[in-house]
Amino acid sequence: MTDFHINFRKIIFLVFFCFIESASATQGASLDELLTCESDRLTIRPLRIADYTAAKDIDELDKSYVTILDQEDETAEFIQSNLNASEQALKAQGKENLTEALLKLPRGMLYYGVHQKDEDKKLVGVILLSTMYSGYCDAEKIDKPFLSTDVKFHKDIQGRGYASEAYNELFKHWMQLKLIPSNESSSDECAFSGIHALIHLTNKASLKCFTMNCGFVIGKLFGHRVDVYYPRVVKPKNPGEFPPFGPETLDQEVRSLFEKYLKKDADV
Repeated sequence: MTDFHINFRKIIFLVFFCFIESASATQGASLDELLTCESDRLTIRPLRIADYTAAKDIDELDKSYVTILDQEDETAEFIQSNLNASEQALKAQGKENLTEALLKLPRGMLYYGVHQKDEDKKLVGVILLSTMYSGYCDAEKIDKPFLSTDVKFHKDIQGRGYASEAYNELFKHWMQLKLIPSNESSSDECAFSGIHALIHLTNKASLKCFTMNCGFVIGKLFGHRVDVYYPRVVKPKNPGEFPPFGPETLDQEVRSLFEKYLKKDADV
């Protein structure tokens, strides 16, 4: 056997070995690892028990629009048990069982911590995704719900574009995991229809984050609140189906007004 053939066989073996190692790592990944993603400045990962005190501090600094950890039983232990319950569903089948693992989250709540990628790795924001549980789907008679989201960042770092950066990276990651659709043809194989938020009109920071920076579509106006969702690739089967889809032209009709309303505010 020539040196060429020996070296070629070594290369093939190394490539195959690396492929097997990569596949094994994915199959054995924890829920935390599967759901974690990184942007240029941030690490976005499921909230851990060690993050709870900092997350609670962020939540309590400003309660003008939303509170994320406001229930008495939303303790550090509750958040950890949240992940533990879902972790069990991953042990048998790995990544392919990710949707089932998320549906086993108590109350259908997934808490994300947003950390700066500096030496301190400081927690600077908290994102909540909710209504994942199957009981909700059964009650609303829908196959794939839109997940509701709330977000809060530390007031000292607001205006730096962290919220927009975190959501955009999170959405890209969830599309790769086939949890939310990237286009209409991919919606059938995804776990959820997308992300939904209901925002007060005076909360300009969140409105700009979602509608101007993250591609959310304006669905309906509810008094002083705006219903937005992402992405708009799933069509409702019935007019009253959740989420509350508005007229197809509403976003186009009011977007220019929103841009004028929000243009003087800093990015979030």
